[in-house]
Amino acid sequence: MRGGDGLTTWDSSTWISVLALAMSGLSFLAAAWAAWVSHRALRHAENVHHEDRRIAFERERSQLLEIINNSRSLLDKTRIRIGELKADFDAAPQPAQVLMHNYTSLFTEYLPRVEAGVRQAKQRCCGTRSQAGTKTPGYMGSFAIRLSFVRFFMRIW
Repeated sequence: MRGGDGLTTWDSSTWISVLALAMSGLSFLAAAWAAWVSHRALRHAENVHHEDRRIAFERERSQLLEIINNSRSLLDKTRIRIGELKADFDAAPQPAQVLMHNYTSLFTEYLPRVEAGVRQAKQRCCGTRSQAGTKTPGYMGSFAIRLSFVRFFMRIW
């Protein structure tokens, strides 16, 4: 640059330097935009994964609740049927009761266990809110309580 103010007499190396600086700036902006887009894509993928896990949990939970409800219904029907058999047995004549004495364990051992299972199922299945406002373990209670009910039911059978 000879004489003058320097802005009017740029030589080719100055133009190349300015052009390289402009390209570097544009490259930086493109890289920043790409990083922002990839960050949003990652956040979206994390949200989708979280939603998929939540949906899978809800699906498993509803299947377990269906199993519990079916088990509770079956226990209740069994309790009613055993109660009917006990009423028939008690109404039978004395000689028939003597002949069927071996089957009374159904009423003395099995029926109380079924009734306890039905009570436990109703207690855990139909929980209410306590005075403090916290929900007692109910139909929508913890997964562990529902699983223990299924284990209890399987142990009875």
